[in-house]
Amino acid sequence: MNCKEIHNKLNAYLESSLDDDQLRDFNMHLDACDTCKKVVSEMELTMQILDRPVKLEADPFMHTRIIAELENESETVKWKFKQVLQPVLLGMIILVGVYLGIGLGNRFYDEDVFSNQQDSEVNLIDLEIDTYANITSDIETFLLSEE
Repeated sequence: MNCKEIHNKLNAYLESSLDDDQLRDFNMHLDACDTCKKVVSEMELTMQILDRPVKLEADPFMHTRIIAELENESETVKWKFKQVLQPVLLGMIILVGVYLGIGLGNRFYDEDVFSNQQDSEVNLIDLEIDTYANITSDIETFLLSEE
């Protein structure tokens, strides 16, 4: 066997699934090659470390921390609802204010004052038109007169 074959069959060797001929060739190569022997020993050590049972101790305060985080999350949800509710409420207040302003404006609206103002503007326009008509008739008379 060569080094490449050793690397390819390393997992089978560690799992003890090589047949007798392959195992004999594998061991002969390991006796002759220090590099492959080192790789195999490192892999065996790694497998021993991974096969050891791991003792995990539960943190006695883990339950209280989880409950506290869940409570903080529910407070965050309430805060987000408040952030959405504030602009909606402000918009509604503005709409009510505009509606009340229009209603109050219509209530105190004096129709006579407005109609008098319109009449005076119409009379002023009529006066300007009459003045213009008089000027144009004077010009026409002057131009058409034969002197």
